[in-house]
Amino acid sequence: MKHSMQSRYPASKAVVLRMFADRAFHERKLTHMGIESFEVLEHSAEDGRFRIKVARDVPVNLPGLKKASGSSRVVHTEDWDLEAGTAAISAEPKGMPLEMWCDARIVDDGDDACVVHYDWEIKASVPVVGRKLEKFVASDMESRAADEVKAGCRFLDDYR
Repeated sequence: MKHSMQSRYPASKAVVLRMFADRAFHERKLTHMGIESFEVLEHSAEDGRFRIKVARDVPVNLPGLKKASGSSRVVHTEDWDLEAGTAAISAEPKGMPLEMWCDARIVDDGDDACVVHYDWEIKASVPVVGRKLEKFVASDMESRAADEVKAGCRFLDDYR
C-alpha cells in the first residue's frame, strides 16, 4: 500500500536538516514523546550525509491480531543527503508481518517554514487481514508523525 504524508515545521529547510542531523535531537525527541526504551544503534554525519538507526519499543494494539498487541521493537533507519534534502527511510517492526520504507524530501515553504514529504510503501504479509493491517499502520504513522513534529518544534530554536 502506498501512503503519502507531510510534516510541516515553522523553520527553514536548513534549520530542520541541521536538527535532524543531530543525534541529541533524536534522543530528546523520543524522551519528550514518552518513549523510554530506545537505543541509538548507529549514527554518522559527514560529507553532507546523515544516517541514524534507532531501536525503540512502541505500543501496539492491532485489531484482529492478538499476537500483535502489547509492544513491538521497531528499528527505524534514516539516510539523509543533506545537500539534496532527500532521504531513504525504513521502519522494521520486529516480530510483525510488515515491511515499511519511504523516500522523503524536504522543501522550503516560504521564508520561515518547510515541509517534509514522505512517500511510504507499507506491505503486510498476512493473508485476509493484510490490507486492513496496512491501513491501520498508515493511520498510526500519521498520529505518531504529528507527535514527532510537536516534539521537534519544541527544539527548533536550538538549531537556528
